[in-house]
Amino acid sequence: MTILANNDLGMHCADQDYRIFSILPPFNVIGAQVILGGREPRLLTRSDGVELSYQAVASNIVDPTDDSARPSATDSINSTSQNKAVQNAPDIFKGNFWSTDGNGIDPNGFLAYDPLYPAGVLGLFPFLPDLGLPAPEVERLWLGDGELHAAQSPMPGIAAPYSANDPQPFHTFVEDFPFFTSQGFGYIAQNFRRYLAEGIPILPVDDQGRGNAYPLMRVQAHDAGGNLLAAVDTVLPVASEADCQGCHLEQDVCNGLGLGIPCDDIANWYGRGASFITGDTIDITDPTATDFVPGETAEQVALNAAKINILRLHDARHGTSLDSERFVTCATCHYSPALDLAQLGPNDDNGKQQTQHVSMSRAMHGFHGNLRDDRENDPDSVFAALFPDMPPPSERTPEEQSRILGETCYNCHPGKRTKCLRGAMETGGMVCQDCHGQSTQVGHDFTANFPDQPGTPTPGLRVPWADEPLCQSCHIGDVLQVQNLISAGALTDAAINATDKSGNTDGLRLEMAYAVSEHVTNGGDDALTLYDFANSRFASNLPLYRLSGGDDGSDKGHGGLSCEGCHGSTHAIWPNANPWANDNKTAMDLQGHTGTIIECSTCHDGDLGNTLGGPHGMHPVGGTRFADGGHEDLAERSKDACRACHGRNGEGTVLSRTAVDRTFTIEECENGTLCPDGEYENFTVRLTRGQPVSCAMCHENELRTEPKPPWNGECLLDWAESRFPQRFAPAGAETIKRSRLHYRIYSESRTTLGYSDATQKVY
Repeated sequence: MTILANNDLGMHCADQDYRIFSILPPFNVIGAQVILGGREPRLLTRSDGVELSYQAVASNIVDPTDDSARPSATDSINSTSQNKAVQNAPDIFKGNFWSTDGNGIDPNGFLAYDPLYPAGVLGLFPFLPDLGLPAPEVERLWLGDGELHAAQSPMPGIAAPYSANDPQPFHTFVEDFPFFTSQGFGYIAQNFRRYLAEGIPILPVDDQGRGNAYPLMRVQAHDAGGNLLAAVDTVLPVASEADCQGCHLEQDVCNGLGLGIPCDDIANWYGRGASFITGDTIDITDPTATDFVPGETAEQVALNAAKINILRLHDARHGTSLDSERFVTCATCHYSPALDLAQLGPNDDNGKQQTQHVSMSRAMHGFHGNLRDDRENDPDSVFAALFPDMPPPSERTPEEQSRILGETCYNCHPGKRTKCLRGAMETGGMVCQDCHGQSTQVGHDFTANFPDQPGTPTPGLRVPWADEPLCQSCHIGDVLQVQNLISAGALTDAAINATDKSGNTDGLRLEMAYAVSEHVTNGGDDALTLYDFANSRFASNLPLYRLSGGDDGSDKGHGGLSCEGCHGSTHAIWPNANPWANDNKTAMDLQGHTGTIIECSTCHDGDLGNTLGGPHGMHPVGGTRFADGGHEDLAERSKDACRACHGRNGEGTVLSRTAVDRTFTIEECENGTLCPDGEYENFTVRLTRGQPVSCAMCHENELRTEPKPPWNGECLLDWAESRFPQRFAPAGAETIKRSRLHYRIYSESRTTLGYSDATQKVY
């Protein structure tokens, strides 16, 4: 039995302190599928008597910014999100979501997130430490009886923090997943068939007080009797890295707190009468002081001071009173689909004002991205250098790419220290803007008219959380499909990747998910159009990768398996370049090496023979019957089936790269690049990871469409002399011609070597 388990987004952000304002709560998600192995594996459900649980397990602490870093610790466990007071030792501060700093009665998290639920709903649920926010059962709500039911996911240590680590159940199994079906952009993910644990309130501090954004959870399958059937470890990524102090807090404050981090109050240049926290005014001891800043750590004090400055600037600009209210959640006014758990759309229920203001994405991405060109609000051009455009891949250096990423996306997202974009795409040199466009394009969304026409969406504009790059925006097809696109002129404006990181010729994948002319430096406007090569062999069956894979009749995917289950989470596609990274643990558990799940034995029993029935039309890999001569008949019947991945001339491509070092034996190798000297039986094949497999390695290349080079016997004789100098000496002997026979006599070695023009044979 096999479990495929993963986080849905590749990173969940969460505030640690909720006393000023918060953007996101501690709310993490694990999705999983259970496969009963065999010759014909099948997905299992709760009706099969299988239940899943999750439990904290030891993980590595690795510097995410260094692909060669070894772990600084291997015993990092995150079982609880409660704080720990240790006598005669520093406290462990994880967060104050369940503290009652506001009115002394209601937890901070309740005060912050109650408005995002329908009136009175959140109060119906227990709000206890280590118990997550209620996650609505959307399948029942939108596809069932229409009733709103929800479940809460606890941390494994909820029973006894810092000592207990009890398996916690997955609260639901979803057959069909409705995605905002009440809104114009929604749809149903049919045959979704995943177990879900939603709302796990994990925070990025382990049980010894150490930061770890990539803790592991062990997902286990049990039968009705509690017997363990299978297990796999998966990352539950979480980060609280927010650098508000980089623009909203003067350096004197950070210096006074003893922090060695850059701070800047450039955002406060136009104060509009606001009184900001400064190094001269900050107070961390007297809660009654006007400029008192709470915080359990120096880092939290700095971040909270910046947050207070943000609220005061917001009040000065927009006439609000947020600084006096505190416990603010931005999505109360600025709609965020990510926090619309019941998928109700923008609404003004329970004190919200979402229909009257632009979305959170437009307020953040759009506003900040446009600052440098906003002369009305920046007459002194103070902001002119902020949030620079990321140049196209071919026009930037690695150093420039890193710098601009730090000045744009990683100014707010985690980030400079967390590196939430990681895995295969990051290793390949891609950054956020290559998929999503610049900040102004990301923020150009459907709420543009909300301030003037409340709740009236602007047609044709982006919907955050829904309109995202597709797999087929960059993975545009196999060798033959790409050749057809080139012939049709469909790629004249595309940024085609030339080589992979190992120098292998590519030409099959794009470096940007949109046309070169759509890039803002080439005149592209904010209404970014993403590529959609829907006929690509690698196209997903749904607009969102994280929802894709269900067997919905589209002939995409593989047996209803989730795409993330085999490729890894969004923003963290396997493999992570650092072999010690916790991201790699899942694939290692499943198949013995990292990278895409490619070994048939992960789910299947026995040798599958000669088939192209694998994911995306793959054949079995490694030392199988397929490799040991079994593919010859298939290749003779349909050479194009081989060319699709191995190249038009069988030369090998990035689609035929070896996933791991392999050594296996084949019955015969004859005149291939691995056996150029003749014919060998029981030949040992050795392939290295990342090596493109060609059709000439073990035998003559039958896929070559180019004409064979003309027969050149003299070249052959010269090669033999240089390759075997002791056998054919002295080199440079004169060629003697007798009719169609040509030969050389070597006096020192007493040998003769010749060839026939007629038969093209060597003697």
